[in-house]
Amino acid sequence: MEDKNALLKVDGLSVHFPLTSGFTKKQIGYVRAVDNVSFEVPKGKTIGIVGESGCGKTTTGKAILRMVHATGGKVYFEGKDLLAMNAKEHKAYKRKLQMIFQDPYGSLDPRQKAASIIKEVLVADGDYESSAADARVNELLTMVGLSEEIGERYPHEMSGGQRQRVGIARALACDPELIICDEPVSALDVSIQAQIINLLSHLQKELGLSYLFIAHDLAVVRHIADVVNVMYLGKLVEIIDANEMYSNPQHPYTKALLSAIPVVDYYAEKQRKRIQLKGEIPSPINFPSGCPFHPRCPYADEKCKKEMPELISTGLNHKVACHHIGKIN
Repeated sequence: MEDKNALLKVDGLSVHFPLTSGFTKKQIGYVRAVDNVSFEVPKGKTIGIVGESGCGKTTTGKAILRMVHATGGKVYFEGKDLLAMNAKEHKAYKRKLQMIFQDPYGSLDPRQKAASIIKEVLVADGDYESSAADARVNELLTMVGLSEEIGERYPHEMSGGQRQRVGIARALACDPELIICDEPVSALDVSIQAQIINLLSHLQKELGLSYLFIAHDLAVVRHIADVVNVMYLGKLVEIIDANEMYSNPQHPYTKALLSAIPVVDYYAEKQRKRIQLKGEIPSPINFPSGCPFHPRCPYADEKCKKEMPELISTGLNHKVACHHIGKIN
């Protein structure tokens, strides 16, 4: 499964936030937001990360971009460890990795027009003169399906879909090779979601982009991702080919997520088996021993409570962290 030519390789990435108490800020523990996560993003491909809220998806993306401090692991981009670079070395790679944010309104400066938001990215490093930057802004707006007239509008004068397209154009202004999409359609109407997903797919084919697509909706991820990483409580529990996700999920948590996807067919919905997990997600402060999923897993035994399962390969582009692989119906 390992690709020596992977554009991005995440190896053992961990992000632990310290917990302090009192006036002296004495550390009393830490939150395991991301714990020993490893995966790869091949060139021109889309890797999805899915899971419930609080599982560490967004923190993983931000740690890759060094927007939050990683407490362990390595992040290789084009063979270079981004986390080991100093500020000067990292600056040369910043434009190659960009992010599309979940909230299209909150991610845009409300005091700037759309064209200005995109233009400041172009002129920041002095690569563009003003007139050339204006032409490039119009080109980017057209590329994401917006008219030049939209460039004269402020964020509050645009719809949610238009704002997200401006966010995509801003990311493209850096000529990136990898874009981390942090739930880019979760705040949009369903019809607009489809348009944005189609736009991202088109841009990937036209520009040869690679995506790390973060979402909680498996139905959305299935349409754009090549491989899906399933996260639970900061850990990867399954890595599976998107085409195989619906037909051959192995981890009980993945099966539970899939069973929660609504089905349009009324009779099929009535007949299908739903998996309802017991309890709540454990606190990342008081991390459970053994498998992190065992407090909610219907198949958990004493081994699950004591031993952390390793990600084991079960086929092409398929790894599972479970002590009961092949024993679960």
